[in-house]
Amino acid sequence: MFGIFFEDLNMNIAASPRRARREAYIRDFMLPVGLFDKLRATYLQLSLKDCQLVAQALRQFFLAHLKSGRQFVSMPSQVVDELWHEFILYTKNYEQFCKRAHPACHYCGADLGVAGVGGGCGGGD
Repeated sequence: MFGIFFEDLNMNIAASPRRARREAYIRDFMLPVGLFDKLRATYLQLSLKDCQLVAQALRQFFLAHLKSGRQFVSMPSQVVDELWHEFILYTKNYEQFCKRAHPACHYCGADLGVAGVGGGCGGGD
């Protein structure tokens, strides 16, 4: 029993620098140019400041999922979900993001465990 505890403790300690790098990447990555224009085509009332707030909420969603141990996390709003889906359409940018922020998944959309979407991808931290 103690061996399992210490083994888990050592695994968490070893994983924390990696997770810290992923968290920093999620906080700092640049969204593709033109992404807010796509969002504003659907949500005409959004200002640039509104789009920046939506992007911040998307980052918080990705961070919450990472910190949850990759459990199911609720999407904060429909507009955040729309920004995520528009981001996915920028396939090269999104692939790069997934490799650095969530490398166990090829397509984070079905794998982040969003309620009502496919199951999680599993994989280590």
